[in-house]
Amino acid sequence: MEPGALVVRRSIQIAATPERVWQEFEDPERMKRWWDLDTPNVHQRLVRYEAGVGGWLEIEGLHHGHPFHFGGKIVAFDPPREVTMEHDWMPSQGWTVPTLLTVRLTANGYGTLVEVLHHGFERIGDQALEAFHGFEGGWGIEELDALRRIVEAG
Repeated sequence: MEPGALVVRRSIQIAATPERVWQEFEDPERMKRWWDLDTPNVHQRLVRYEAGVGGWLEIEGLHHGHPFHFGGKIVAFDPPREVTMEHDWMPSQGWTVPTLLTVRLTANGYGTLVEVLHHGFERIGDQALEAFHGFEGGWGIEELDALRRIVEAG
């Protein structure tokens, strides 16, 4: 799924094939190993994960002491390349449609480039740019660091 003009992008390089990295997307217990975090700034846990198109991903936690809850329906699931899900954690903002969260795996000469793309801000209308700027500074790479540690540890 190709993102539009407004994309919050984070990436990391993992010394493994996309097929090996994708194994961490196959079931809830594996997903928990890298989505569950307990850092000084972020405490989060995977509440629900059902792999495949029509499945679901849901996460809740605290970011700098502020509660959050996000997730949604999986709308693209293309092993071992990409998973895209709805990212509707702010229904109280009055958005009529969710933004999207894509995790994309791309093989290269060093292993796999793993990108997290938060996109689809254009879908929400007049608040698009403001919402984009809000998320632009919010995404870290803690989950991606955890994924790399798990995969590269074997």
